[in-house]
Amino acid sequence: MGGYLLDTCVISEATRPHASAKVSAWIRATLPERMFLSVANLAEIEQGIATLDDVGKAKKLKAWLRDEVLPNFDARIINVDPSVATRWGRLLGEGRRSGQPRPLMDALLAATAIEHGLSLVTRNVKDFAGFDIKIVNPWI
Repeated sequence: MGGYLLDTCVISEATRPHASAKVSAWIRATLPERMFLSVANLAEIEQGIATLDDVGKAKKLKAWLRDEVLPNFDARIINVDPSVATRWGRLLGEGRRSGQPRPLMDALLAATAIEHGLSLVTRNVKDFAGFDIKIVNPWI
């Protein structure tokens, strides 16, 4: 496939009042058809919205997800298929066996990137150390 799988921190950066100029520049310089999301991103965004006490902010983020993220990514949201699921399970098992258990969502993003031949775009480089994927950090 080729392209970039965005970590949730990358897409949520767009909602910040003072978004990183470097991240904004990276997004503008990257063809939209080369940027992908995982269903894991949607789950993380919904989880974040559900934990908010500020009802107004929650409404604003729900509208952002519904009106901007979902339509803009549409066919570029990658589901968990059998190849991603088996890779995900393998990564989780290998981490546990080595004494370095991996967070579920990080392992799912890594499995998705591996199975679809995508680089992972994130600020959280250390969270993905040890996975056999190319990392892009647009914050630096």
